[in-house]
Amino acid sequence: FREWFLESFVPEVENYLKKKNLDFKVLLLLDNVPGHPQDLSHPNIQIEFLPPNTTSLIQPLDQGIIYTFKSYCIRRSLQDFRLY
Repeated sequence: FREWFLESFVPEVENYLKKKNLDFKVLLLLDNVPGHPQDLSHPNIQIEFLPPNTTSLIQPLDQGIIYTFKSYCIRRSLQDFRLY
């Protein structure tokens, strides 16, 4: 993640903002996945981590994905325990 942040995200965002004649000031919101290092920093990027266990509440698109996935898993689990 650190490599992506420093070698992809930062340069891409900087180039994009330059093309738009905007200041290089960015807010990056990250969820609390263990793969996201807590010590990332850049002088022009403010990094904020979302509170744990709130993804489905504050990211509405995830609600549909999570609901569909849970439904699928429950259906599959119940198929394995059919009564004969």
